[in-house]
Amino acid sequence: MAFSKDGRRWGPWERVVGPGEWLWRVSWHGAKGYGVTYQGVGNDVDKGVLYETADGVTYKRIKELDVPCINETAIRFRLDGEAIMLGRCDDGEHAGWIGTSPPPYRDWNWHRMTERPGGPDFLLLPNGRMWAGSRKYLGDGSRRTVLWRMTPMSYEPVLEFPSGGDTSYPGMVYHEGILWFSYYSSHEGKTSIYLAKVRLEG
Repeated sequence: MAFSKDGRRWGPWERVVGPGEWLWRVSWHGAKGYGVTYQGVGNDVDKGVLYETADGVTYKRIKELDVPCINETAIRFRLDGEAIMLGRCDDGEHAGWIGTSPPPYRDWNWHRMTERPGGPDFLLLPNGRMWAGSRKYLGDGSRRTVLWRMTPMSYEPVLEFPSGGDTSYPGMVYHEGILWFSYYSSHEGKTSIYLAKVRLEG
């Protein structure tokens, strides 16, 4: 972790988790930030661990997640404080996880997905609906970046973006009825970053 006041001068760098741990997408709720770490790749991935921070530098271990092989994980929070996780998994089943927990985020309920999200992100809208973005693996071995309608128990593809090859890892912002959706893709030869605007239902 490093801080900057102008985006040009940075430092000093500080290690925030242990060697070999990957900390994925820290999300803030109130005065606390939360992120999941993992180690390794594929079937060698250790269980994910939920961490909490108050300053972005010092992280406290909260919970070892009781599901196998969860790695890249996005966390969002409802107004009542309930946390929702969307996690990638690269084990033999190649299916991700959706988890929910009330504060203090030590008691998780899990739903095994039928899809394998890659580089997942999602948003909770003011009306309570959830929209996710991630890689979708097609039957012919190709890949697309897709917008999904999400609930704690389901994950339904809605819109496929122009994409292919190495693609996914979206960033998502909702503003005045429009979802701004950035992602990278290599379907036009050179890997590039793309930006889409999507008007959402309701």
